[in-house]
Amino acid sequence: MSSPQPPDPEELRRTEAALRGAAEGGDPRAMSWLGALLAQLGDLDGGEAWLRRAIDSGEPAAQINLGHLFELRGDLPAATAAYRLASEDGNATAANALGKVLFEQGEELQAAAAWHWAADLGDANAMNSLAGIFRGRGNSPKAEEWERRAADLGHPSAMYGVGYVHYERDEEEAAEEGWTKAAAAGEIPAMNALGVLYQSQGELEQAEAMFTQAAAAGHAIAATNLRDLRASGGKER
Repeated sequence: MSSPQPPDPEELRRTEAALRGAAEGGDPRAMSWLGALLAQLGDLDGGEAWLRRAIDSGEPAAQINLGHLFELRGDLPAATAAYRLASEDGNATAANALGKVLFEQGEELQAAAAWHWAADLGDANAMNSLAGIFRGRGNSPKAEEWERRAADLGHPSAMYGVGYVHYERDEEEAAEEGWTKAAAAGEIPAMNALGVLYQSQGELEQAEAMFTQAAAAGHAIAATNLRDLRASGGKER
């Protein structure tokens, strides 16, 4: 898996110019996109000004983008307020983001409530976060329930987690299935897990391929596993 390439500066300038022209022409969506882009480029004050104009013009996505801007600024209480407003109309993305910033502020019960709401609205990220909450409380059945729901929606980390549940139960075929799906979706730990599984099964070429892929993506344990596998001469120890 290749590393993401940084955005082309010239392309960013063209995008900003196009959005600015549309925003200055009164397009609320362009105002929101421009505000979000400026925030990503580090111009938080300029981004906030355009996002507030977009909100005043009735663009719903701008409230979520404003919450993200406040996160970039490190102002989690302001981000919380922005996401709470954005989630009032049943926006699952905003409710999930609300749960995230509440959790980061140590408000686990409120975070769980926000994630539960987002999960009920169909947000797979919130389902996976709820799984983490329940696992932290020692409630493995509820954790598995939410992890499976997220995995069924294609959440890569959840698919990896479900695979690990099967692996701990010695259900290697089901574990392989979950990890294969997760790895195909870009979940790097699942690539390493597949490598470990293949190595234990004597499928050393497949193990090396998985370790190589995960190591290339920066997974340190996979890099060690790859080195050890090659040092052993490709023989199972």
